[in-house]
Amino acid sequence: MVQLFSYFTILTNLLAATCLTAVLFKTNMGIRRYFLQSHIFSAIALYITIVGLVYNLVLRSLWHPDGLSKLADELLHSVNPVLFVLYWLMYVPKADLKWTQTLGWLWFPFIYSVYIFIRGSISHLYPYPFLDIGALGLSRVAVNSLLMLVAFLFFGFLFVWINRLMKKRDD
Repeated sequence: MVQLFSYFTILTNLLAATCLTAVLFKTNMGIRRYFLQSHIFSAIALYITIVGLVYNLVLRSLWHPDGLSKLADELLHSVNPVLFVLYWLMYVPKADLKWTQTLGWLWFPFIYSVYIFIRGSISHLYPYPFLDIGALGLSRVAVNSLLMLVAFLFFGFLFVWINRLMKKRDD
């Protein structure tokens, strides 16, 4: 069970599901208000985008599930990311996102990275092969982590830019 929750994919899809469930309920609950904030929804859209991109560009060729595993694989890595981002584009009210908010969006992947590196140093299990220090060495994993940071920043800035374009259009 711990291994399952060591995947960024699982955590991010749970975050997206929690967000959309909170949006679905039309009450004045604090959790709903939290997830309806444009910068929170945008951060989750960023995370789920990275899930889809990394899986489909880097990891897809590493395993070939079938049956229900294939269905879950496609939902978690392809369908959910596309649908969540489309929902963000079409229905989330655009607000005054700031370029600096993209730095705050890095906390979740940073804390996740600290967790998997600590856990990996103890168990020698890493959820993704490009983060496996035992197999690749520290310097290669550091480069891979830096590339992930660049991806998060690039797409974070892209989402702020898209948000600003859409807000301008709506004004």
